[in-house]
Amino acid sequence: AIIFAGLPDSFESEGFDRPHLKMPNCLNHLIDCICEVQKNVVVVLHNGSPISMPWLNKVNAVLEMYLAGQASGAAAVDLLTGRTNPSGKLAETFPCRLEDNPSFLNFPGNRSKVCYNEGIFIGYRYYDKRKMDVLFPFGYGLSYTTFEYSNLKLEVNGKPQELAATPALDTDQITIFVDVTNTGNVSGKEIVQLYVKNFIGIENRPEKELKDFAKVSLQPGETKTISFTLNYRSFAYYNETAKDWFVESGLYHILIGAS
Repeated sequence: AIIFAGLPDSFESEGFDRPHLKMPNCLNHLIDCICEVQKNVVVVLHNGSPISMPWLNKVNAVLEMYLAGQASGAAAVDLLTGRTNPSGKLAETFPCRLEDNPSFLNFPGNRSKVCYNEGIFIGYRYYDKRKMDVLFPFGYGLSYTTFEYSNLKLEVNGKPQELAATPALDTDQITIFVDVTNTGNVSGKEIVQLYVKNFIGIENRPEKELKDFAKVSLQPGETKTISFTLNYRSFAYYNETAKDWFVESGLYHILIGAS
């Protein structure tokens, strides 16, 4: 059973803010009822922002189409039948509850004033810092095939380095290499994400931040090497006292992953 569900105009629009993360109760009820009589259920979602999914553990798959436009029906058919292998990744975190949102306590504010007290801790930066469970993490996305990451290498100014602590100055250029292998039986595309785990020194910094990503197309069994280039801005934050971009001296980690 394939159920097309999502948010109607009365629940989501550019002209007002959503007061909750729910789909209409009738849609959630419909999914629950179908799951009682059918073991194989796929939910195809059309929504412009995160929703709660109380039925998630009852269905076999969820295809997030967002608001894909005029040809979204044909695209959904291609993805559901396997004519096309899905390769999208979430560009936002799906929280478990509305109350988990970093702006929950500040928005919509009082009268004519809104305080953006969350600062830089929005999206995954906030959920990482709070070590909170989420429904789906930033960058998440599945495929009809599987991928393996291996052979991480690092160069400073073109010179290979050991993966242990490598000294570098803010004038150096750092290049990261990683091999990605399609370990499944069908061709597919993977979005490889590079995060920098920050040195937590004087300033209150996010645990890690996305600094680069690359999309690679792979045939079954094929391996390709992906490279990323980082400079001092990849490790810097804007220091209000110095009125400039600033890198604290300390230990940073390079993280490669799928989400």
